[in-house]
Amino acid sequence: MDDAVVVEHMQGSGDAPVLLPRSAEVGYRASGRKGALEFSAPSTLSWRHDGSRYETSLSFYHVKTGTQQQTAAGLLTPQGLAPFHALLRTDEDRKIRFDYGQQRALFEPSSAEAPLPAGARDELSALIQIGALLAAAPDRYPAGTAISLPIVVSDTVAQAVFAIEGLEEMTALDGRALKAWRVVRIARDNQQPTVEAWLSPALEYLPARLRVTQANGDFMDYLATKAFAVTVLPPTR
Repeated sequence: MDDAVVVEHMQGSGDAPVLLPRSAEVGYRASGRKGALEFSAPSTLSWRHDGSRYETSLSFYHVKTGTQQQTAAGLLTPQGLAPFHALLRTDEDRKIRFDYGQQRALFEPSSAEAPLPAGARDELSALIQIGALLAAAPDRYPAGTAISLPIVVSDTVAQAVFAIEGLEEMTALDGRALKAWRVVRIARDNQQPTVEAWLSPALEYLPARLRVTQANGDFMDYLATKAFAVTVLPPTR
């Protein structure tokens, strides 16, 4: 991947400032419901970057529901995250490749393609991106405003609207009182999930809580129980 091509493509997404969190891991207690089954298990968000490239993943496993894992990796640009590829692992792996030269999003295993607008990101990279926008300029996004980003998901690219609901008090990290910005990704239609994220300055705007509610009422709710920064050495050249 030619980094210069990626950077040029991302310039079309605007000039809003971003401030990325340090490399970190956040542990969650994830609980949810799938049909009549209620479940709970640990989950981990891993976020790594060396100042040039990033990798991130959100993973969950329960013996009765199986594995759910999202991963993404890409380049850091002045406009924020530019993913190279992303993976959603459930019953079937679904992969996305970002071809910046051809300006296409490529999907596997369907072999579908879609135009790749500037600033398009997978769902997990978009979540980190929203936090980075808030971290850099919280006064730019007061309660009642919204951030619109193109999201690559389900063999297509769609504009997603993230409503900034405001700064809320919450309890996480085993009883610690935190302030967090509640951000809601509004479902495009009655078949799409609603995503709520509580992005805390105490976690450098990584999620202190994340809740995904499906159209049928099934949900996953992640509450942070621990967090720590990690050291990532830049690659030797």
